[in-house]
Amino acid sequence: MQHTEGPFPWYDDTSGKSEDCLYLNIFTPFYATNKSRLAVIFWIYGGGFTLGSNRMDVYDARPLAERESVVVVTVNYRLGLFGFLTSNTNDAPGNMGE
Repeated sequence: MQHTEGPFPWYDDTSGKSEDCLYLNIFTPFYATNKSRLAVIFWIYGGGFTLGSNRMDVYDARPLAERESVVVVTVNYRLGLFGFLTSNTNDAPGNMGE
């Protein structure tokens, strides 16, 4: 199911899409070693639980990790029907990410 409220400036035309979408990415500065003591930024992209991906170019954390000398961790999560299905009933209110 796709979000259709309006145009979105990013379209993923990668072939071979699948339900295998739950990724965790870790970005570190080039010079970092296992002895480096760097701050960690854990970032979850927005999108109102309906659209988005940490694969979007605007969310590329490599420049941030390099420039600010931090470790950046990003994650993907299931969206819409596949991640936050609700029946809008009191019996089964659904998972709203809580």
